[in-house]
Amino acid sequence: MTLEEQVGRGLVSMGIAVSPAQRARLAAHLELVAKWNRVHNLTAVRETSQMVVLHLLDSLSILPHLEGARTLADIGTGPGFPGIPVAIVRDDMTVTLVESSHKKCAFLQQAKTELAVGNVAIACERVEQFESELYSNIRGYRRILF
Repeated sequence: MTLEEQVGRGLVSMGIAVSPAQRARLAAHLELVAKWNRVHNLTAVRETSQMVVLHLLDSLSILPHLEGARTLADIGTGPGFPGIPVAIVRDDMTVTLVESSHKKCAFLQQAKTELAVGNVAIACERVEQFESELYSNIRGYRRILF
């Protein structure tokens, strides 16, 4: 079974409807993570088949909680989980990926370009320095985040 078929089966089991193009981009994200992971250690999960469940489907499990949301700040996104999968499925949402590791930010920029995820912004900084008009109320939630 191909990675894209595994992704499709997982999405169906969760009741998440996506277009064939979105399914292909979700699988391509996992393939890109696996490729970069060989050199840059982005995640401890090495097998793409395990990434389907442990990263991708887990990331998309938050979708019901995002109903009506127009923006999402993914703090400490690592290789883009849950931010990139959410951005692919919810192309009406602006997703900001906040990550302090420069090697992971380089990966995120490459993923954004290769996957053509135009609704993603990348903030390569620590959350303490994160400033954005979209998330101006984040300061009040610092105690909860840490």
